[in-house]
Formats: sequence, C-alpha cells, structure tokens
Amino acid sequence: MYKERPPLVVRYRIHQGEYFKRLGLLEGETVPSDTWEKLLVMLHPPCYIASPLGFTEAGRHYYAQVYLPALRTVVEPIDPWALTSEAEVHEAAAAGREREMALEIGRRNANGIRRAALLAAFLEGQEPDAGTVAEVGYAAALGIPCFGLRSDFRQSGENGAAVNLQVESFIVESGGAILATLDELVTALGAASEELRQKTLAAAESPSPLL
Repeated sequence: MYKERPPLVVRYRIHQGEYFKRLGLLEGETVPSDTWEKLLVMLHPPCYIASPLGFTEAGRHYYAQVYLPALRTVVEPIDPWALTSEAEVHEAAAAGREREMALEIGRRNANGIRRAALLAAFLEGQEPDAGTVAEVGYAAALGIPCFGLRSDFRQSGENGAAVNLQVESFIVESGGAILATLDELVTALGAASEELRQKTLAAAESPSPLL
C-alpha cells in the first residue's frame, strides 16, 4: 500500500496508485516534498457521480459526451456505471442470481461513495431518481460535501425548495449546493476541489515523515 503524508483531508485519496505510477514512484517509497507538491497539483479529488443517466440511451450519450467530460475537468470521477459490467449483470440473470447481483451493485456503489471526497448528483426530472437521492443521503451522513444539478424548472419539492426539502437540507448541511446549470456545477466543484487542495498542501507542509 502506498503511504500517505498525514494529516490528509478526509477522503482525499490517491486512486489505485495510478498517480504515483505517473510520477515514477514505486510502491513503498517515501515521497519527496517537491514530488508531493507536483502530485497534489495534478490530482483532482475523487468525486462520486450519482445519476440515473446510465439507464437510457439518451442518458448514456449525454453522460459520456457532455456530463462526465465536464466534471472531469475539476474532479476525478468515481463512476458507478463503470463499477459493474453489463456482462456481469447478464450472467447473473442467466444464473438466477438477480438479487445477489443487485445487492453486490449496491455494495460496490457504497464503497465508491466511501472513497469519495465530493459527490455530484444529477437531480433532474419531475421527481429526482430514488437511487441518486439515497446516495446523496448516504454521502451527506459520511460528511462528504454534496452538490446537485437541477436545471428542470418544474416544481419538485415543497415550496421554497428545489427538490424534496430533506434532500436539499442534506446537501446544504453537507457544505454543498444545488446548481441550476452544468457550468455552475463545474464551477462549484472546482471551488470545492481547490479548497481541498489548499488544505491538503497546508497539511503537507508539516515536516513529519510519511506514515
């Protein structure tokens, strides 16, 4: 396991060692201070992308061609649609293991949320997707700042709320916000990413050795 410099901001993780590998570091090596700074500059914080967009053809196109590329400019996406393959789902169905597979998908998604430093939720529609808002609640309970996109002008939540008041309350209490455009969401995530980066750089100034 790669060693991290304490104290890192909660869930600001280096995914699967890939960033260390890009810098030519080997497993178990200590990280020189100048290399550590380079690492933090190139590293976007991991962000869980909660959405129902993988369920439809139009949604998949928007997700792959517009939504995910926009978010990737400011965060490192944890993409739940990439955590389970279609082949796995088809094989489970053929073997009569649909329930087992459904629970496994849920476990994988929950693990993805626990690895995240941020969460971005797609909250469009007359009624936002139940799975997406469940993921928001889970992340907010873990202390992960949550941000939502809702450009839909239809009434969804109670008066004064963009969506269900409890969902919006979770988002606001987490330190996040609901944004009305994709550009605004990217800007908000970018600001949150920079705040995490600065806090982590400040923590990295400590002369303490790597754990």
